[in-house]
Amino acid sequence: MLRRVFSEEEEKLVYKILAGLFLAAFVAFVALKALHFQPTTAFRPCIVRRIRAFLYHPFLVSASVFLLIYIVGNAAGRLYLHRPFLIPIRSIYLWIGFGLLVGNWILRNVLWFCFGIPIS
Repeated sequence: MLRRVFSEEEEKLVYKILAGLFLAAFVAFVALKALHFQPTTAFRPCIVRRIRAFLYHPFLVSASVFLLIYIVGNAAGRLYLHRPFLIPIRSIYLWIGFGLLVGNWILRNVLWFCFGIPIS
């Protein structure tokens, strides 16, 4: 059996924090779109954007997708099945994420150093 990372009480707290962060990010995104806010003209150019760091770290996208599935799946389970956690956080998920991160790093470096192909 797979081991849980958090106890059920800790997982409830983690779930509330993650759901709150996603809700806050969604509300901020909608508000900024409604106000037609353009960060490229409002602020100085971002150094991170200039060096394309996010293109070299797709773990952020993978983690966001997993967290969205976790939040929506558990909310649906609570609303429709009256079960608190359909998708508990398990240590295997963290190891899979770590493996994807390391695998991505190895693949990018092999392609770049061995074949001169920059993945961006």
